[in-house]
Amino acid sequence: MLKKCSVCHLSIDSEVVFCPYCGSSTKHKKSGNPCIFLGYTFIIASLMLFPPFFMVGGIVCGIYNMTKAEPVHGVVQIVLALICGVIGMVLGEIVAAIIIN
Repeated sequence: MLKKCSVCHLSIDSEVVFCPYCGSSTKHKKSGNPCIFLGYTFIIASLMLFPPFFMVGGIVCGIYNMTKAEPVHGVVQIVLALICGVIGMVLGEIVAAIIIN
């Protein structure tokens, strides 16, 4: 049985793993984990917005990703959430001190 390559659009055997013409993979890639994106979004938000809330959100997403989906992303998210959360709180204190004085 034949199918079309998703990259070069030539007819290839449906059993092959790589296209013999362009070399692209014929297996469907699984969709990305939305919790990975959400974790990094929380980390960035913890620098500018309510740091304790978004830091905890980044840590929770990191723990989920570490145990269920992507261990490397999970560890990175936990570490970055802690670092960026603390930096966000320090920046908040500096800005508050400047505004008060």
